[in-house]
Amino acid sequence: MKLFLAISVAAAIASGCAKPAPFTGADPARVVKVNADASAIYHGSLQWIAENFQSAKEAIQYQDEGTKTVIGRGQLSKGLCRTLLSKYVPKKTAGIGECRDDIPLEFVMKVEAKDSRLRVSIPNMTYRTTGGTLSRAKDVQASREIVSVMQGDILSFGDDIAAYIIAGGSKSAW
Repeated sequence: MKLFLAISVAAAIASGCAKPAPFTGADPARVVKVNADASAIYHGSLQWIAENFQSAKEAIQYQDEGTKTVIGRGQLSKGLCRTLLSKYVPKKTAGIGECRDDIPLEFVMKVEAKDSRLRVSIPNMTYRTTGGTLSRAKDVQASREIVSVMQGDILSFGDDIAAYIIAGGSKSAW
C-alpha cells in the first residue's frame, strides 16, 4: 500500500509539471472607495464582470446578494510574456522583440461589496507555459514572480468597477 502511494505521489508530481502551476501565497487584495451603497456596488460588479470577461471560459462563478459577493473567472491571454532573459513582464510594457513567448494567465477575481467600498482579491491564479514545461522548483519561483508582476493589473479592475458604477453602468446606445 505504501509503495502504491509513493508511486502515485511521484506520478502526480511528474505530471504536475505540464499542468498549470497554481498561485500560492496570501490572496492579493485591494480595497477601493466607491460613492455608492453595497447593493449598487454588488449589482454593478456583476454587470461589469459580465461585460468585461467575454470569453466562454470567463464567467461569473458565484454570486450571493446576501453577502454582496461576486466571484468571476477571467483570462489575460496576452497579458504576460517571458523575456529572452527568462523574466516575466507585462506584455504592455515589454519592448519590441523583448518577448520570447506569451504566457496565458487565468485568474479568479472575488469582489465583496460594503457601503462606500469594495474589496477585490485574487484567490486563484494559474498560468500555462507555451515554450515547454518548468521544473517543479522553478514553478514555485515563476509563480511568485508572475503573481508579483500581474497582481497590480488584476487588482486595478477594482478601479474600473468603481468608475463603471459611478458612471451608471453600460452607456451603449441602442
